[in-house]
Amino acid sequence: MRAEWRMKIVFGSTGLFLIFLSTHSLCAQTVDEVVITGTPLIGDAIDQTQSVAEISRDDIISSGGFGLGDSLRNVPGITSSGFSPGAARPIIRGFDAGRVRVTENGIGSHDVSDISADHGVPIDPLSAIEVEILRGPGTLRYGSQAIGGVVNAINNRIPFDVADGNAGEIFAGGASNALERLSGATFDHRGGDFAFHADAFLRGADSYDTPLGKQKNSYAFGRGFALGGVYVQESGAAGVSYSNYYSHYGIASKPDGEKSHIDLDQSNYSCALRLNAPLPGIESINGRIGYSDYKHKEIVAGQGLLSTFKNKEWEG
Repeated sequence: MRAEWRMKIVFGSTGLFLIFLSTHSLCAQTVDEVVITGTPLIGDAIDQTQSVAEISRDDIISSGGFGLGDSLRNVPGITSSGFSPGAARPIIRGFDAGRVRVTENGIGSHDVSDISADHGVPIDPLSAIEVEILRGPGTLRYGSQAIGGVVNAINNRIPFDVADGNAGEIFAGGASNALERLSGATFDHRGGDFAFHADAFLRGADSYDTPLGKQKNSYAFGRGFALGGVYVQESGAAGVSYSNYYSHYGIASKPDGEKSHIDLDQSNYSCALRLNAPLPGIESINGRIGYSDYKHKEIVAGQGLLSTFKNKEWEG
């Protein structure tokens, strides 16, 4: 009987001791209260889940390369079609052609580069202030085919966000292999309710060298210019722009292969509208429409014109 009471006393004392330790531990781990506030009115599910990479203008110019794809080659997961330096289309994680949509300010490039690997993209990275690469659900905004992603070149050829006064830039560069050279200039002006933009660029490259010698017919040449204007008010702004892009490049071939090249030309007309707080509860409304007149000729030395591609397209 005494042994039974001793066991009860021991277990009871042990239980009280453990309760005391547990209470003391909880008091020692008390932390300050943290309040987190969220709102469903800012952002959406697509913006929160999509993957975006942004390449600045400085990175674009310093990266070199002739086409849009070459300028993005330092971005993880991005490569370029290697059929010709003048036809460098971006490839995102193995997806190319129609699975990767190429746009300028959200409007399609309106070319035929997704039909064949030797067709160039009429968007030169030298005219862009930034290039963004979108992956994930956000690409559905640009159509159901862009399962690989979207490459969007952003420029201010319709100069909505130009500060008062004048601003300009002159740039030039070069590379030893293929004697690459590039140059260009941009100019922006805003006075009162009006803003204007102008830019032009010129680039070229000879056939590049390889360990086995010079790669035949791998030269490329390109040029472009643009003019744009905007009328600005506190309630919003409206603007237009015109741009032209021309490219002449060879199709790389074997030493004894046929010598061919492509002459590419595109004219682009754009209009954009921005309304600030047009209705209660609506912060802004933005709209843009673009029309392109595209043409390229494939010419074979000794045979003349082989084929012609034309495309007239508008999008908004």
